[in-house]
Amino acid sequence: MNSQARNTYNLLEDLLTWARDNSNKIAYNPNFCNISVICNDVIDQIKDTAKMKEITINSFHSNEVYAFADKNMVEVILRNLIVNAIKFTENFGKIDIYSMPVGEFIEIAVADNGIGINKKLKSKLFKSDFNESSPGTANEKGSGLGLVICKRFVERHQGKIWIENKTEKGTTLKFTLPIYKAELQKQAEIEVLKKEKI
Repeated sequence: MNSQARNTYNLLEDLLTWARDNSNKIAYNPNFCNISVICNDVIDQIKDTAKMKEITINSFHSNEVYAFADKNMVEVILRNLIVNAIKFTENFGKIDIYSMPVGEFIEIAVADNGIGINKKLKSKLFKSDFNESSPGTANEKGSGLGLVICKRFVERHQGKIWIENKTEKGTTLKFTLPIYKAELQKQAEIEVLKKEKI
């Protein structure tokens, strides 16, 4: 798939995800998740997009730390954040993705050495009423919904998402997911049974 076709596909995917989430058609099904495996799968899916700009993607993760999360939602979050990093990174740049335990959560970061984000836009990017999309370094287009979708999905997990940014020195987007615990799995199973009885 060429760069323009991939860009169009990602835009349509965001619009579809947004529409489905607004109509409550996206189920939240948390389970045992290996973040390293999910991250590598997403990178493999979008490697051709990075290759078009000769961008290197590195992935570093703490061993034996797993999330209690909805795998499909985590894939959407990571895909949007990595594609966004590619969009605003110049040719021959790099993107680092890493995760580590922080208290009861796993903190996951997508860091690039791209052009950074304007301070005036920083506070607006996660708001649903702000759907402008700045062109990327190769004039890539976007829906303006990617980060809003990410925020919604992260908050479904009781997590947080935020931006650490230095204009012209790159951007780091971070989010948190709960660490997997057996009691969380048990509680989720109880909730499923309750819904089945209704």
